[in-house]
Amino acid sequence: MSFDVGVQVFPGQPRDAVAEAIAYERLGISSVWIADHFHGAGRDTSWIVPEVFTTLGAVAASTETLRFGTCVVSTTKRDPAVLAHGALTLSSLSGGRFELGLGTGFGPDLHAFGIPTRAAVSRLEESLEVVRGLFASSPERPFDHDGRRWQLSGAFLNLPGAAAPPVSLAAIGPRMLELAATRADGWLPFGLTPDIYRAFLDRMAPRSAAFRARLWVPTFVEEPGEDRSAEAEASGRLYLSMAPQVLEHALGAEAGGSAGSSLAWSPERGREIARAIPRELALAVTVHGPPERCVEQLRAFEAAGCDGVVLRITDPTRRRGDVERLAQALQSA
Repeated sequence: MSFDVGVQVFPGQPRDAVAEAIAYERLGISSVWIADHFHGAGRDTSWIVPEVFTTLGAVAASTETLRFGTCVVSTTKRDPAVLAHGALTLSSLSGGRFELGLGTGFGPDLHAFGIPTRAAVSRLEESLEVVRGLFASSPERPFDHDGRRWQLSGAFLNLPGAAAPPVSLAAIGPRMLELAATRADGWLPFGLTPDIYRAFLDRMAPRSAAFRARLWVPTFVEEPGEDRSAEAEASGRLYLSMAPQVLEHALGAEAGGSAGSSLAWSPERGREIARAIPRELALAVTVHGPPERCVEQLRAFEAAGCDGVVLRITDPTRRRGDVERLAQALQSA
C-alpha cells in the first residue's frame, strides 16, 4: 500500500512503548505515536499513561528510521514556548523524524487537574502562531509576539540544524478545519467514515501539495474464530459521542446538536448520545475484523484521500500481536 500505516503505542508502560517502537521499525511500520493525557479517567481508569515528550525522547534514541509523533498534544494545558522547545528538541534528537500533532484536548482529563477549557480553539490558534514563530527563530532572528494570551520579545530557540517539525491538527469543526488547511502541514482527525472523511477533506480545499491528510482510527484485529465487532461498535459509539459535526453530517442537525465536543464530554452524556448512534455508523468509523478485512477497510480510507492512518489499539496486552498480523496482511496486499 502506498500510504503510511502508523501505530499509537499508548496506553502502556513507557518502556513497553519504546520496545514496541523498536519492533515496529523492524516490521516496516512507518511511524509510532503517543497521546497527551494525564490519565484515562472518563474512559478507562486502568490505563497506564506516560508523559508524551519524555517517552518519545526514548523512542528517538532507540530507533533509526521510524517516524514518530504526538497524537495529539493538548494546547489547552501546555505553554506554546515549552511545547515548541520540546518539539524542536525531539526533531534534533531524531534527525528530523518527529511530527507534531496538536489538538485542544480531552475535557475529563483536563478538568480533573483544574485546567480551564474556555476558548480552547482561540488558544490553539495563538499557540500555533507562537510555535511556528519559535521554530523559525534563532539568536540572529529572534521572535516577537504581542497576542491575547502571550507576549514574547526577543525570544529564540537555539538548536542549530534542527528541522522544524511538520504540524498537524486534530480538526473536525469548521474553524479547526480552516486552521488545518491554512496554517498547518497536515490533518489528524478521528471518528470519520471514509465518505465523511472525503467530505471533510473537500472542505479544506485548496491545500498545499505537501499537506498530509491522516486519520487515527480505533482498530480491532481478529484472530481466527474471534468476533470483536461488539468492541468495535462500542469504541465507535464512544468517539462519535465526542464528534457533533460528524453526527450532524451523518444523521442531521438534531443529532449533531445533542452531542458535545471532546472538551465538553462526560461519561454520562457520552453514554446517552451513544445509545442513539446506529450500529452501522459506529462500526464504519473503526477498522475491525480479520487482518485481510482490515486491509480492505484501510484501502477505503486511502480511496477517500487519506494519506495514512494511526492505528489506535488501546489493549496493550495484544497490541503487538495485532500489529504483526496486520503487517503481514499489508505486505501480502
